[in-house]
Amino acid sequence: MGLKGKSCLVLNGDYSPLNVCTALKGAKMVFTGRAEVVEGKINGLRTVSAQYPVPTVIRINHKIRLRDVRVRLSRKAVLSRDRYICQYCGSTAPNMTVDHLMPKHRGGEFSWENLVCACPRCNSHKGDRTLAEAGMKVLSRPKEPSYFILSLLYHTQKGLPDESWGKYLPPSLWQLAIQEIIGVSKNISP
Repeated sequence: MGLKGKSCLVLNGDYSPLNVCTALKGAKMVFTGRAEVVEGKINGLRTVSAQYPVPTVIRINHKIRLRDVRVRLSRKAVLSRDRYICQYCGSTAPNMTVDHLMPKHRGGEFSWENLVCACPRCNSHKGDRTLAEAGMKVLSRPKEPSYFILSLLYHTQKGLPDESWGKYLPPSLWQLAIQEIIGVSKNISP
């Protein structure tokens, strides 16, 4: 078992969730003494003289005081929020685009609520029309994600988070994370 493609839940010094990082970054934090392994997969990392667990949950050694952290709006953040799934047809493709629900030339803003991930085919079909004019619906209403949820979505693109994370997340946050990852949504129009 290696570190490639593995994610690690990062807990604050008081065991509250901070974010999600790669298992490699988590292992580096442990080896440099900035964090400790709370949960890990046994016999994951081997050196000439020892074996170490692949960290799935780590706790940093001090408490970080957080203010409300807002996620910076960017193309990559919108695509991560939507899990690289076209919000019109539900397809996935390597060349996803970002589409304005309300076209820019009609006053559509560059905002979390107006941007969605779209495949090139759907983006071209919608063009500079509104959803109603194009006869299209979105799979889920776009909204600004929390920093934690976005880091979770970004680092778990290839599957669900480790089951051990559920012990360290408030039940409502764990359920929200699972819903976001599974993509529980209904066809709605904004």
